Amino acid sequence: MIRASLLILALLAVAGCAGGSETADSLTGSTWVLDRLVSPDGSVERGDGARMTFGASGTLSLDSCNLCSGRYRISGDVLTVAEATACTRRACPSGTLELERYFSAPMTVRRDGAYLILDPVDPASPQPQLLFAPDAPPNP
Repeated sequence: MIRASLLILALLAVAGCAGGSETADSLTGSTWVLDRLVSPDGSVERGDGARMTFGASGTLSLDSCNLCSGRYRISGDVLTVAEATACTRRACPSGTLELERYFSAPMTVRRDGAYLILDPVDPASPQPQLLFAPDAPPNP
């Protein structure tokens, strides 16, 4: 009886670990449009059409004022973007969203319905929560 209970606990632990890879796998090949930013003080700012694309083999593209490309990794529910992200250096007008600025620290990633939600791992971070909608509506 004890062995059966331990086996069930071990299987549940393995199943829980598999969820992280499902998140990474489900993002591969997807493009997301920034819908809104929620600041730690609760204020909400609408997105301006900035896009984020998860490519094959861990590549990431960001398209806001600047165009950026780099690599990402998802471990469990934590998204980390490599520091060596290459970006254009456009003279972005004041107040223009520069999406790449939000990926300097790891973020938790989760799905809520159709939305992809990224939160700073550090709850004391001044970074906003980022809510992305799919670039194309899901197929019925």
